[in-house]
Amino acid sequence: VPIHKEPSSIIPGVPAITQHEILNNRRHVLTKDTAGSVKLWEITRGAVIEDFGKVSFEDKKKELFEMHTCLVYHGCSIGMPVCPPGYTSMLFCRNICS
Repeated sequence: VPIHKEPSSIIPGVPAITQHEILNNRRHVLTKDTAGSVKLWEITRGAVIEDFGKVSFEDKKKELFEMHTCLVYHGCSIGMPVCPPGYTSMLFCRNICS
């Protein structure tokens, strides 16, 4: 038998990130959350720079993927499993262009 019928307080949360893709410029990450919203993040600032709303993740990824003449060292990674819902962890390494 519960002591209280209603919670005394509620801690609001944010939608969890369910999909992510590092774009080939290695500065932007495209994410999709449980609310269906697709967002573009600037990972050096850790901020959302554009919210595309509920659009196709794959279509937006193809639209944003840029072609570069520079060879980019794949020294950046993103992880979600160890983070609280709605957050990403990022490991930064330097890029090597030739």
